[in-house]
Amino acid sequence: MRNPANPPVKHILRPHHVNLLAIIVLAFQTFDYAPEGPLPGPFMLHLYRILIRELSEVMEPKGFGDLTTEIMKGPMGDLPSAQRFYQRFSNEHLRLQRPQDLSDFFANYLVHKAQSDKKPHAVATALGDYEKAAAIGEENSATEHLRRFFEQHFHEAHDSGLRQHALLSVARRHYLHHEFVACRKTLQEAIGVARTCSDKLTLQACMSLYNRLPPTEHGQKPTINDIQPDLHPYEILRDVEKLLQISNQQPLTAAFERIIKTVGLYDHWINLQRAPFIEAEQWGPHTVQSVVWSLHGCARLAQIQENIVTAFTEVGGADNNRLTVALNRAYYRARQGKYEAALASLIDPDVWRGLYMTDYHIWANEIWHILVLRASRRCISILKALTQEADQGYTWVEPLLTATWQAEFQCRFGHYRTALVLLADVALELGMTKWCRRIIEEILPQVIGGDDLEQRALTCFVFARCVIAAGDWTPQSLQESIPYLVTAEKDYELLDMFRQLQDVQYFLSAVFHNLGMVKERDATATRHLKADSLRAKAATVVLEDMVTEVWDLVVDVVEAIGEVGRQLSPQLPASCLSVTYGLGKSNEANSQPP
Repeated sequence: MRNPANPPVKHILRPHHVNLLAIIVLAFQTFDYAPEGPLPGPFMLHLYRILIRELSEVMEPKGFGDLTTEIMKGPMGDLPSAQRFYQRFSNEHLRLQRPQDLSDFFANYLVHKAQSDKKPHAVATALGDYEKAAAIGEENSATEHLRRFFEQHFHEAHDSGLRQHALLSVARRHYLHHEFVACRKTLQEAIGVARTCSDKLTLQACMSLYNRLPPTEHGQKPTINDIQPDLHPYEILRDVEKLLQISNQQPLTAAFERIIKTVGLYDHWINLQRAPFIEAEQWGPHTVQSVVWSLHGCARLAQIQENIVTAFTEVGGADNNRLTVALNRAYYRARQGKYEAALASLIDPDVWRGLYMTDYHIWANEIWHILVLRASRRCISILKALTQEADQGYTWVEPLLTATWQAEFQCRFGHYRTALVLLADVALELGMTKWCRRIIEEILPQVIGGDDLEQRALTCFVFARCVIAAGDWTPQSLQESIPYLVTAEKDYELLDMFRQLQDVQYFLSAVFHNLGMVKERDATATRHLKADSLRAKAATVVLEDMVTEVWDLVVDVVEAIGEVGRQLSPQLPASCLSVTYGLGKSNEANSQPP
């Protein structure tokens, strides 16, 4: 791999350079003693950032219209001096309509080349190659280009002073690919270099990333960040993921507290510390809130937060907030039995169009999880069937009581309701019929809405048995249980859970038989036979056409990502196109998903 070429000593004047020169002239000369006063400090800082980004040429140059729009986004842009600057710049192109006008524009500006201009300095070529290689998953090439970028000549000193930045960037690459051992080792070196150079900002970034790493000792709780002046708000938001771990033994209220702190710190970060406003960052708290509300057992509140993110984020972009919401929403649909709709929402081009290789890995895994969920529901495992036939449920009373207490303490009310239903099912075998019916009646209004169909089906089935057992199989109790059994049957049928569906149908036919409802009993028995045939057919199917088509598309997407990166950076090796994270064409022999 060759070194990037040295920058040319002579520079070619291009059209976008004229716009940048006009900004420099208007900003540094015209308004020094203007009647409206000098440009506001925050607005001037905004112009500095635009000029630095455009002059460095690390991205595609902006046109005249994009520059004017970007300028007016600056803070204090409504003041008279800023408005006057905008008007002058907007009309500047009217003065440059002829070649003679362009010559007159440059007549008064003669820049003599200084001695430093004759020496080669750092260029952004290696950094651009790093971004292209990282986007398509070529890790070795990305790391090499990153190293070459920071090894360039940035200034006259012997030490570039950027070694800590290079180490931090490499550590981030390791972190994104879950290479935590290498990430920890690189961060330790970066922290030492940052302390030696007294680089507080980089040191804070290294410490924040170091705190994200999982603990090295078993049972050790993760480190929670303290709010500091230079700490990015997203580091506080990242603490929510640590607090959501069940092993951390913290209630979800602690997670909501960190989210509120993140919102306040983000406002302080933008308004007082004058950090650049990145539109995608403001939707991060809403994305995390949707996850926390879902764990809290409030699916509809989670959907509100998801709708906010979906409404205000860019379609088809690389925003991780939108991708996270799309993945969570698809998995929720799959849990509700809408497997094909969930897969269709994920394979929509608007979801995967802007994916990088790291996000592609997450996207492909979510598709795999949905397919596994569907397969596990349709065909019960042999081990699970043998466990149910052992009839040893009473041995799990103590673990269920512990799980119920922990779920209630941690405010995971979805898990709490499921634990109570399982506890009632076990207690029913011990003859505690009245108590079982009472505890399920307390949570039934929260479950009957159908936010979790599998939970509602199990609750209705167990509650119907409790009603019958508590009523000593009287006709009134049998009649009262029928609506709940019908609800459980419909839910299990929608979820394609054939074994559970057969159990409900068998029990329902027994209820109809004891009530003398022969017609309904025979119809239920017919549905039972149909469910048995569907279960047997699902158990014998090796590979479905729908699964084949989905995985073919998943592989085509990664090939498209690699091909785009290949076109952007032809010097990358051809091995870039083969990085598929273990995915193979599903129509090949003996191919298996990851």
